Amino acid sequence: MKKKSLKVKESVRLRMKNLANGNKSLYLDIYQNGSRSYRFLKLYIVPEHSLADRAMNRETMSIAEMMKANKTIELLRSRFIEPKDDASNNTKLVDWMRSFSLLKKEKGQSEEYSRQIDKALRYVIKYGGENLTLSEVDKDFCLGFLRFLKSTPLSAFSKINYFSCFKCTLTHAVREGILPSNPAMLIPVEERLKMPESKRNYLTIKELESLVDAECKNETVKRSYMFSCMCGLRFSDVNLLRWGDLYLDGSQWRVNITMKKTQKQLYMPVSPQAMVWLPQRKPSDKDTDTIFHLPSNSYMNRVLHDWAEDSGIHKRLSFHTARHTFATMMLTVGSDLYTLSKLMGHSQVKTTQIYARIVDKKKDEAVKLIPIFKKP
Repeated sequence: MKKKSLKVKESVRLRMKNLANGNKSLYLDIYQNGSRSYRFLKLYIVPEHSLADRAMNRETMSIAEMMKANKTIELLRSRFIEPKDDASNNTKLVDWMRSFSLLKKEKGQSEEYSRQIDKALRYVIKYGGENLTLSEVDKDFCLGFLRFLKSTPLSAFSKINYFSCFKCTLTHAVREGILPSNPAMLIPVEERLKMPESKRNYLTIKELESLVDAECKNETVKRSYMFSCMCGLRFSDVNLLRWGDLYLDGSQWRVNITMKKTQKQLYMPVSPQAMVWLPQRKPSDKDTDTIFHLPSNSYMNRVLHDWAEDSGIHKRLSFHTARHTFATMMLTVGSDLYTLSKLMGHSQVKTTQIYARIVDKKKDEAVKLIPIFKKP
């Protein structure tokens, strides 16, 4: 008689949810201690109309499988690893946050993220002092620290960033077996900080045409700014862009860079409209040479201000404006959010969704321009 094989029930399963736009949203179905929960990964499988779509889906599934594996390991650790009571009793919160900041630097995280942790630490010290141990950090402390941040004159984004850094520090303590759970996760939803609606200053096609027609006192600034408008790269990346970062793939130009802000690798097609704004490469230019030799920030801002005035544009020009212009243009001409998210180098699609709301608002305003006609 053939023995039945034992089927081990997975505690974490990767599942898909069909969306109205034809995409499939990936999420984790988590079963733990007799209860079920769901975690949406903000990753999407797109309809496969091309080889690029298929490659993109393979990459997305690979990331999702890795997130599933990490969650499975996390559940196993919580089940079998006892919290290190001695460590949590002796380890000070401020020392743990400092070591977490250094760890992120060592692992190649951007320096900006470490600076955010260090800034968050200053407010932790203001609220709780320097002698608080990890074992004393409970839900009440986390809630009190959150309310303390709310009472400060910090911007909404800074408050959210600092508390997020604090929460990530505690999550790291859980992963290391020092804390049994993250008390910051127990804060009620109604108490949590809400991300404010972000405003994005961007240029219209007509305003871009005005910039092109107007003279700019610094040709390099004009070329680099228009290049950013046509490809969406940040100033820090345009400033460091080298000739060797651009390569021809068949008939398509592409850029391969490590973004300075996020330290993420970015592979991106560059449109012909962007390529025309590159300066002529000289025979003496090496692959390691930067493409744009830009002036100081203060001088460049004056150049952009004067250029906007001469163009009749009453908006503050910056490279942020150029990046936002690229995003709104892409959505206006029909690009989907997932593709735009990849082109912008965003980690999550929700970061890109603000541009979709801008375009939707433009559509609403356009509809209102229809005149009211008399009834026949």
